[in-house]
Amino acid sequence: LARVETRPDVDWCIASCHDAAEIGRASTLGLDAAVLGPVEPTDSHPGATVLGWEGFRAASRSTAIPVYALGGLGIDDLQAAREHGAHGVAMIRAAWR
Repeated sequence: LARVETRPDVDWCIASCHDAAEIGRASTLGLDAAVLGPVEPTDSHPGATVLGWEGFRAASRSTAIPVYALGGLGIDDLQAAREHGAHGVAMIRAAWR
């Protein structure tokens, strides 16, 4: 994301972001949406710094593009995600359980 100078020439482009600066970059590039995380600890990124819900809200509140919460989440987290400004949750492992 940091090295991209223009929006890729594709129908849909969604950025994977970890902080407010990356969300801002995705918005500046005119991307369609972003996923932001990790919100909670994940098996795929052990030891990664997590945002928590307040960190998610702080990082995503100043953008006009939809932002989906990512990282250690499942369908039971959808309400909390919406309460903290997310458009939804992105999940991989939880979708297969």
